[in-house]
Amino acid sequence: MSKRRRFRRSLAVLILLVLVLVGGWTGAWYLLAGRLADHLASWESQAQAAGFTIRHDPPVRTGWPMAAGIRLTNVSVQVSRSYLPGGGVWQAGQVTLALDIRHTGNLFIGIDGRQSVTLGQNPPIAFQAQTMTALAALLPGDRLGLIRGNASAILAAWPAGSGKVQPVSIASIAAALNAAGPDLTLAAQLHDIGLPRSHMAALGNPAFLSFDTVVSGLPAKPSLTLRAFHLDDGPLTLNATGQFDLAADRKLQGMVNVTAQGLDQAMLTLAEAKVMTKPEARAMTAVASLVMAPNRAAPLILDDGLVRLGPIPLFRWPQ
Repeated sequence: MSKRRRFRRSLAVLILLVLVLVGGWTGAWYLLAGRLADHLASWESQAQAAGFTIRHDPPVRTGWPMAAGIRLTNVSVQVSRSYLPGGGVWQAGQVTLALDIRHTGNLFIGIDGRQSVTLGQNPPIAFQAQTMTALAALLPGDRLGLIRGNASAILAAWPAGSGKVQPVSIASIAAALNAAGPDLTLAAQLHDIGLPRSHMAALGNPAFLSFDTVVSGLPAKPSLTLRAFHLDDGPLTLNATGQFDLAADRKLQGMVNVTAQGLDQAMLTLAEAKVMTKPEARAMTAVASLVMAPNRAAPLILDDGLVRLGPIPLFRWPQ
């Protein structure tokens, strides 16, 4: 009988100990989740003071037992014109913020579901990623330090007019945002971007490009450094580097070094496909050769929505 009593007493003590540990862990989880909710409210106030408009459904706590998290649904962030010419809106189905109970110095950010980006008054660009996560350093005073993010297998529906869309794919994105100082600095690398097919489809192969860029001085004196740009499209290969400033009137201007291989063959292919006439192809080749040469910089300008490389119109930026 005494052995049975000792066993019961030991079992009761063990159960009580487990309950105390679970209760203590749960209490710590609630405290950390409350702290994260306070951080979120502070971050949203700071963002709105800087000119952003943030909306989402009421936060829901999640992540027990290993992480204290907050799940936000139907998220919308409106970006002012001071940060982006024409302004813009980003929307996401779900955003999760989480702190590991064992390592509370870093904030995990996960984005799931359908997303969209709207630039100016243009139709939204819908997209979805297989994975999209970020890790942010938490600093005193509800400040965020270096934020590193990664995304993979992004597929977007690019508006093509008349209610039509064209697929655009991005194999991977790596980005780093430094928000610790008075100015924001954003570095981004995008790899293997599958472009929508248009008149360039006559070149045959799908077009893929990759680029590596840094945007600094936001929002007061933004500048952009194009560290690497690479485009492959059939016989045409382009590489470029450059340095640009965004003037007070929101006009992008700077210098770019562009080198091209296979330009003659690409223009001939487009002429044979009746995309342009042979005289037009020869004229385009002659003009392009003036600005696309090693050790020769050409002006790249965004004016009234039109991006031009020297005298060559490239594309129209959404207004």
